[in-house]
Amino acid sequence: MTGSGLAKDSAPITVLRATRETSTEIRRAAVVSDATGVVAAVRGRPALIVVSPTVNRLYAAAIGEIRSALGLAAADVMVVPTGEHAKSLASVERIVNVAGERGLARDGVIVGIGGGILLDMVGLAAGLFRRGVSHIKIGTTLIAQVDAAVGLKCGVNSGGAKNIAGAFNPPEATLTDGAFLATLPPREIRCGIAEILKLAVAGDGGLFELLEQHGALLLEPGARDTPEVRAIVDRAIRGMVDELASNPFESDLRRRVDFGHTVSGIFEVETGHRLAHGEAVALDVMLFSAVSVLRGSLDRAAYEMIVELAQRFGLQTWHPVMADLSVIERGLDDSARHRGRKLNLPLPSRIGGTYFVAERAEISSEALRDAVDLVAATRRVPSGHRGG
Repeated sequence: MTGSGLAKDSAPITVLRATRETSTEIRRAAVVSDATGVVAAVRGRPALIVVSPTVNRLYAAAIGEIRSALGLAAADVMVVPTGEHAKSLASVERIVNVAGERGLARDGVIVGIGGGILLDMVGLAAGLFRRGVSHIKIGTTLIAQVDAAVGLKCGVNSGGAKNIAGAFNPPEATLTDGAFLATLPPREIRCGIAEILKLAVAGDGGLFELLEQHGALLLEPGARDTPEVRAIVDRAIRGMVDELASNPFESDLRRRVDFGHTVSGIFEVETGHRLAHGEAVALDVMLFSAVSVLRGSLDRAAYEMIVELAQRFGLQTWHPVMADLSVIERGLDDSARHRGRKLNLPLPSRIGGTYFVAERAEISSEALRDAVDLVAATRRVPSGHRGG
C-alpha cells in the first residue's frame, strides 16, 4: 500500500454495537399535597431540585415539604428562569454548574418541577452532567403533562432557531398531579388543549370526542382534576407514549406526533415568541388540515369540526403571521432538513387518521396560498387574547 489512505477493501478492525434500553414510568402522584410520591421516585439518592420561578412562588410550601422529606439543604433547590428567551444553552450550563457545586454524584438525580421549557432544560442538563445522571420530570402545566414530561427529547433554542440544540434523554420517571392545573391562567390551559387537539386529530378520534364532551371543564379552575379531565389527560399521555414506543429515537422520520409541529416553530420565532407554543401548534393544525381538505383527503365537514372545537376553547385559528407565505415556505424547508431532507408531512385523512406527504415539492406555493385563504375564511381572534 502506498500513501496514507485506506485500501478500498479495508475491513473494520471490529464493530462496537452499543444499545440502550430505556423505560419511563409515568404515574399520578399527589405532589402538591404529599411528598411521598417524589420521595419514592428518588429512592434515597442524592438530588437536585430545579423549579421555575412560578412554581417556586405558587408552591413554595410543597417544594419545602419535598426538600425536607428528601433531606436536602435549601441550596439543593435551584430556581431557573423560563420563557423562550431563557431556553438556552447558558441556562442548561447553569444547572450543570450548580449540580457540580452541590456535589451531585453520578448516581444522583435531578428533579425538574415546572412547565415544558423548564423540563426541556433539565433533561438536557441531566444528559450532560457527568455524561448522564437520572432525572425525574414533574409537569406543572397542561402542555407539559401531555407532552414535554412524557417525551424522550429535550432541546433548547440557539442561533434564533427553536429547539435546535438537543438530545434524546428520557426521564427515569414522570409524575403527574392534576392539582397543579388549578392555578394555570386560561392562556396556559388553551396551549395544553392545542397539544391534546393535535394528538386527537392526528391519531385518536376517541380523544377528540372526549374533548368535545368534557373539554370545557378544563376552562374551570375548580374542575381541572376531576375524573373527566383526568380521562382526557391520561388518554393523551397514553397516545403520546404509544406513538413514541414504536419509534423512540426517530429512526423512522414519519411521525404522527409531528402534526402541528411543521411550521409552528417559525410562527413562534417570527412573532418574537408573542405566540406561545400551543397557540402556534393550533395554527399549524388549522393550516395543514386545510391543505388536506384542498388535496381532497380530509372531508370539509371534519375540517369544520376541528376549527369549531378549537374556537370553542378560545384558540386562535388565524394569525397575521400566516399571511406571509415566505414564512410558511421557510418553515417547510427547515422541517424537511430536520426530517432527513424529506418533508414527511403528516396530514389528517380524518379525525383520528393520518397520512404522509414525503417530498417538499408536493406542497406547492399555490396549494399553500389556497390553504391560507381557507383558514383566513374561518378567522377568529378571541377577545382579550394576548397571542400577539
